[in-house]
Amino acid sequence: MRKPIHIVLIASLTVAAAAAGCGDSGSASSATPLTKAQFIKQGDAICAKADKEQINAYLDFAKDDPKRLETKSGEQEVVTVAGLPPVQTMIDELGELGVPKGDQAQVEALLKGMEKALEEAEAEPGKVLELSAGSPFGKPDRMAREYGFEDCGDTL
Repeated sequence: MRKPIHIVLIASLTVAAAAAGCGDSGSASSATPLTKAQFIKQGDAICAKADKEQINAYLDFAKDDPKRLETKSGEQEVVTVAGLPPVQTMIDELGELGVPKGDQAQVEALLKGMEKALEEAEAEPGKVLELSAGSPFGKPDRMAREYGFEDCGDTL
């Protein structure tokens, strides 16, 4: 069942966020390796910052014309304008962290999954609104939670 975007964004963005970029951001960094605990703590801080940016962008969008959120095209527009840009920044910043030794393959797969999800969401923003497994961020969010992230386990 499809819920109005304002409910989906407010609920999910206030809980946590995560996500994808360009260039080498889809691969693990060569920065000094962090411990897994440090990596998760710094990563979740990056994702929490992205959450706040998404919420603020959403509120600005909604303030301009709240009725736009009542249409499918308006819902898709708010995903494109408010939801996705912070995800790009988040993925880029996650990719710059020093990946814990032995976790490179797992983290690289996570970042590549986020990149792919972002590309899919940019091509078809309506897919982000699917609360089931149809959302492009479903798999990378699950991977992030399994790794130990909290804020990075709920992209949109």
